[in-house]
Amino acid sequence: MDREPEPLIVNQPMLGRIVKKCLAKDPDDRWQSAADLKSEIERLLEAPAPIAAQQRTSARLPWVLAGLFAGVIAALLLSFALFIDHAPAPPAVVRFEIPPPDGTSWDTADFPVISPDGSRIMFGATKRDGTRHLWVRRLDSVNAQPIPGTESGRAPPGAWSPDGRSIAYVADGTLRRLEMSGGSSQILSPVPAVATPAWGPAGIIVFTGGESPRGLYQVPASGGEAKPAMASSRGFFPSFLPDGRRFLFCDSTTGGIGGSSALYIGLLDSKEGKLLAAGSSGVFVPPSWLLYVRGSTLVAQPFDPAKQSFSGDPIAIADQVAIIAPFNGGAFSVSQNGVLAYRRALTSAPNVLTWYNRQGKKLATVGEQAVYSGPALSPDGKRLAVGRLDPATNTRDIWVLDLVRGVSSRLTFDKADDMNPVWSPDGSRIAFSSDRRGNRDLYWKAASGAVLYLETARVHRRSPTVLDRITINRD
Repeated sequence: MDREPEPLIVNQPMLGRIVKKCLAKDPDDRWQSAADLKSEIERLLEAPAPIAAQQRTSARLPWVLAGLFAGVIAALLLSFALFIDHAPAPPAVVRFEIPPPDGTSWDTADFPVISPDGSRIMFGATKRDGTRHLWVRRLDSVNAQPIPGTESGRAPPGAWSPDGRSIAYVADGTLRRLEMSGGSSQILSPVPAVATPAWGPAGIIVFTGGESPRGLYQVPASGGEAKPAMASSRGFFPSFLPDGRRFLFCDSTTGGIGGSSALYIGLLDSKEGKLLAAGSSGVFVPPSWLLYVRGSTLVAQPFDPAKQSFSGDPIAIADQVAIIAPFNGGAFSVSQNGVLAYRRALTSAPNVLTWYNRQGKKLATVGEQAVYSGPALSPDGKRLAVGRLDPATNTRDIWVLDLVRGVSSRLTFDKADDMNPVWSPDGSRIAFSSDRRGNRDLYWKAASGAVLYLETARVHRRSPTVLDRITINRD
């Protein structure tokens, strides 16, 4: 292994050369097949030699050949062992769950954010008294520690700097920077509304802010004036590509969960983004993988950042990944060395609406088995409005059950997520929340399903009392 072998001393020089070639350091210098070796040995047996030497050689030849083949087999086994020893072993897949710190709970918009080197994980958690912190936990530790100075940090939690020494997060209507070594935070920009910021390798932070429709903005990580990241900058959950100029983002303003959300690639100071795929937010992982969410499944697909195109089919990585409404971003993050952290979606089992009396005795059931949420009785007690999950789209619609006749009818048909129905005092209309325009707003519809009315109270700088009323004659 570490030096040339001593030459084999035999009366037949050709045999010495055969053995030497078997033991060559470079595999390309060895016999490339057993057939080649067999041919050389046959030539050796046929070659003329002095009678005395031939007799001695013939007597020893079976033992020499046996030793030769044993040496070849040993060399092959050694080469295989060396190959196994030096070949990169497949990475061990380790999965584990991280509970919230004692006395805290997760926010529905929270998800874990892994550090670039994959050693730490940042997340937000709320204490029982309502105070909220950002927390950090090393993956080789069982305890999480609150990050000083982030008591009012909003969800989602934020972003790591490329070197892992700082974080960018949102608190009190501002985008802030905080050194993990300690000290006070630095305000980078005001943010009326914001999704998760992205900190690029070129020292630029891209974040979602502004009034509806919210857009993508950029600001230097060292501080400065924020400006639009693109001329047409609508989008959420940005994530930088390696060049520090291009970034991924998702646009869900044309549909909510299960709607027409799509993944785009944008360029700083350009006009608009380029459509990549139908799905949620994405993250690029070197050397050539792009992770994004389709429905509730996290997939990885080969991607060429230079050509800005996919080069293979997607592979499922994890299922039931949570979606952050109303931005429709996937609740996951990936480090540059391939450590994945994500939050699983809360799944509901089918149930049956059931009447109980005041003593807790079961009286009767209502309707068929389904995944229901937010039931609301009409003022006269004869009808029930309820959110019902559609398994095909994983979104809810509002249904109305006639408790007298025992029939049910679907009230909303939009692809968005409609939930939390509330009856008007006279029972003629039903108000509900929906993310059909990207943001979760309040809508109402006639309980008969005939006409949809939309009222939006908007705060205008010049006229703060403007109330827009729009009548739409279809769902």
